[in-house]
Amino acid sequence: MATVWLVGCALCGVNPSVASDDQFQRLSAAEIRTTIVGNVVTDESHWSDRFETSGSLRAIELGHEKRGTWTIEGDELCMKRETRERVTECYEIWLYKNEVEYRRDGVTVAVGVVRKPR
Repeated sequence: MATVWLVGCALCGVNPSVASDDQFQRLSAAEIRTTIVGNVVTDESHWSDRFETSGSLRAIELGHEKRGTWTIEGDELCMKRETRERVTECYEIWLYKNEVEYRRDGVTVAVGVVRKPR
């Protein structure tokens, strides 16, 4: 997902976030649970991650659905997608208004917005 997003932004010349880094706040485990769980994080065109309250993940990347699971470990949101190489990816979740950043080791790997599911 992060690779798709980075390539898409590079090709389109898109700067998806107009907020500066200091406006974003890192979410705690409790804040992730109330803000992200039960909702969808999406760039509104290329990908979306739907975090079901049951712990299941419904992701769509360039029109392809990928299922998996999510957990909260410490203050990070961890996702395991059902792929050949079942790798768990954990991210810090940063929020400014409805803008969400997935960050790892201080680097933003994906930017989207949080939305109610349809």
